[in-house]
Amino acid sequence: MKDGTAKIMNQNQYASQKTNIQEAIGGRQRLIESGQTINFTDTRLEPRTAVGVSKDGNKVYLLIVDGRRSGYSIGAEYALLAKIFQMYGVYNAINLDGGGSTTLWTEKTGVINHPYDNKRFDHEGERSVPNLILVY
Repeated sequence: MKDGTAKIMNQNQYASQKTNIQEAIGGRQRLIESGQTINFTDTRLEPRTAVGVSKDGNKVYLLIVDGRRSGYSIGAEYALLAKIFQMYGVYNAINLDGGGSTTLWTEKTGVINHPYDNKRFDHEGERSVPNLILVY
């Protein structure tokens, strides 16, 4: 937000807050809303990228889970992401995307996880995606 805090909002909240937004990114499945876990019907194990925010909006939590690799990581369901976020006191959280889009990169080491791209024969490597969260 323009005041330096972070928020996770639904479409109704966005409509009333859009003039206060500094930067934004869209997400998919809400995981935690006002401190409460959402009831999930989707129990698929998938690679995941998720973001959570503290109640005061001063802390942002990033979570990635690799998947689709037997013997390394089979992924996570939404309920597990929510449980991990709750362990850290996250007040609102949302799943952003997954699959080959789940990539963690640092300037010092490059890609540090094992992205899975089902569009490539060997399934190795990052997928081209137009969105990212940059921590500077």
